[in-house]
This record gives sequence, C-alpha cells and structure tokens, in this order.
Amino acid sequence: MLTLGIEILRQLGNSEEAANYCARILRLDPSHREARLHLAQLQAGAGDFDVAEANFQRVLQAHPDDAKAAFSLGCLALRRENLVAGWSGFACRFEAGLPLPPIDLNLSPLSLLWDQPGEMQKARVAVRPEPGLKDQLMFLRWLTSLRQEAAFVTAELDPRLIHLVDQKLTRLSLYPTGSLTAEDADDLDLSAQIALGDLGARYGRDMRHLGDAVPYLQIDRQRANAFRHDYLQALRAERLIGICWRGGDMAIPLADWLPVLRTEGFGFISLQAGPAQQELHDVFNDLGMSAIRDPSIDPQSNLRGFAAQIAAVDLVISIDEVPAHLAGALGVPTICLIPHVADWRWFSAERTDSPWYPTMQLYRQSADGRWATTMQQIAADVQALADQSGKEGGA
Repeated sequence: MLTLGIEILRQLGNSEEAANYCARILRLDPSHREARLHLAQLQAGAGDFDVAEANFQRVLQAHPDDAKAAFSLGCLALRRENLVAGWSGFACRFEAGLPLPPIDLNLSPLSLLWDQPGEMQKARVAVRPEPGLKDQLMFLRWLTSLRQEAAFVTAELDPRLIHLVDQKLTRLSLYPTGSLTAEDADDLDLSAQIALGDLGARYGRDMRHLGDAVPYLQIDRQRANAFRHDYLQALRAERLIGICWRGGDMAIPLADWLPVLRTEGFGFISLQAGPAQQELHDVFNDLGMSAIRDPSIDPQSNLRGFAAQIAAVDLVISIDEVPAHLAGALGVPTICLIPHVADWRWFSAERTDSPWYPTMQLYRQSADGRWATTMQQIAADVQALADQSGKEGGA
C-alpha cells in the first residue's frame, strides 16, 4: 500500500509530499525498509544525491541482499563517473524489478569466465536484451568488442535494430527479442550468457574510451543522400536540422522552440514519432515557414529508414529519446535536451558533452523547470556555428 500511495503522489506531481510522508514513517520506525527506499529514490529524483546515497547505504547495510538499493547505488556511482562500482550495482537491475528476457536459456553467466585465462576465447555467448530501446542503442557499441574476444556471439535485439548491425560480421548471429530458445542455444552450442548492458563491466570501464566505437551502426547511405537532396530542394535551405520535442515522460512544446526555429539558413525536418503533425503545422504556419514530416518514414516501426533520414541532416536537436541516441550512434552532430536532474547516463551536471557520443552536446533545463534560456542559448550557438561554416565555405 505504501508503494501505491507514493506512486499516486508522484504521478500527481506531489513528490515533496511523498517524501514528507516517508520521513514521517521513518520518524516512527527508522528501520522501515520500504519507506527509506522510497525516500532515497525521491531524493535522487530531486537531485539530492548525497542524501539519497546515505539512505540507500543504510538500507543495504541492514539488508545486504536488497537489489533495489544496490541497483540505485550503482546508478549513483555511474552518475559520478565511478564506472567499476557503477556497473557492479547496475548488474542488479533485473533483481530490482526491470523486465527479464522472456525465455530462460539455462546458461552460465559469462562473467564467471572473465578472469579465467583462455576461456573467453572459447566462449560461445548469448547476449540477452535490455528492456528499453534507448539502452539497447547505447550498449550495442560493445557487441563488436565481445565478438572479437569470444569464439561466437548470438545477440537478441529489438527487431528494429537488427538491420542497423553489420550483417557481414563473422561469428555473430542476431535474433529478435524473445525468439532465441533453449533449443536454439543447444543447437548453437552456446556456453554462457550476459545481458547487453553488463558488457559495460568489461568494455566500459574507462570514460575516455566510451565513445571509441562511434559510429557503430550501418545505414543505407544512398537513401540518406536522396533524402538530403529532396529535403534541401523542397525547403530551399542550405542546411537541415532534425527535431524531436516529445517522447516518454519528457515534452517541450514546439512553441517553446521559436528561438531555434527562427535560426537563418536552416530547413527543419520532423523526427517526431506519434501524432504531432498538427502541432508542427500550427507552429511553422505561424512563423510563415514550412517543415517536412516525411510520410515515408515511421520512426516507431522502421528504424532502418529513420536512421537514413537522420544521417541526411546536418544537426539533430532532440530530447533524451531514440532520435538523439540514434544520431549519436551514427556520429551525426547532435544537441540533446535533458532535464535539470537528468538520467544517470549523462553523468555529472557539469558536463556539456557526452562520453558516449563524441558528436553530441548536452543542454540542460534551467533550475526553475523552464526551457526559455536553454532554447535561446541553443539558437545563439547554432547561428554562430552556421556563421562560422559560412565563413569557412567562402574562404
């Protein structure tokens, strides 16, 4: 019941009241495990990371097997760029409640072989999928490293991603999520398994090299060139910017993007999934401008075409959603808009770059929850970049 009550308060935007409720319970019973966990999660969500960490530690000291506390501490360690400790805690995510792969393959954990000389070279590995598309996109970079080290790799991926992985790679077989069975594992003589994100504990231990694999997705370059030619011609523009403004729990109304949309010399391509056509039409109509929402591309079902479309633009400006991660993985210049208190993957609040994606810059929401100042800064930076490119082109 406590969890339900806390969740209702959070959904209503009353996180402060939810935290106060947990604090009142803890004053009466300092050992109340669930209340302390919820309080720590609420504190982390508000950006009070030191206090949250102390509360997660108290839970773990009293209950060393608490996966939620261990996972949360792992995310806090990753946020602080302590990758070794971070991946250790991150490995508890499935025990903490994230959805497991649908089929149990009855294989040993690959991590048991990491410290055994020569065993990795003989391993035939099943890579199990992460539950979210963004995580799969981000962690996919490590498949090549594993393939180079192991004897054979079979990976389960969101079926939309399979066409973006180089099918010519040897010793690599790809299966849509949920289609790899125990019988398949026997037929392929697989000997070990690991979740895609857990490869970070072996290949993601150095901040300086997280982005080394970029670009690590393949695209239809001919189709991308055709998109670019058609879009430039239709918009009579010199350069193209792809934009995504809504998705998941995050949305920045397109009307708030006006400083960016008024930037001279650019045509705009909607990378927005879902029913956003009317909003796109209304905002650009008020500006006396046109934007393209290409009906031949469905960003939700056809990532192969969507990747070619993203590769056709000069810059992607997107909230923390699939278009930003896809652009980053392709090496396309990207501006990623993130909340004031952002996800662990963007590391410390002082960062304006992303070690995951060398061509990405981070722009954060201001502390008051508004985007106006951020959008004005993006507009100024994009215009300065365009002006500099124009000078170099005319030199």
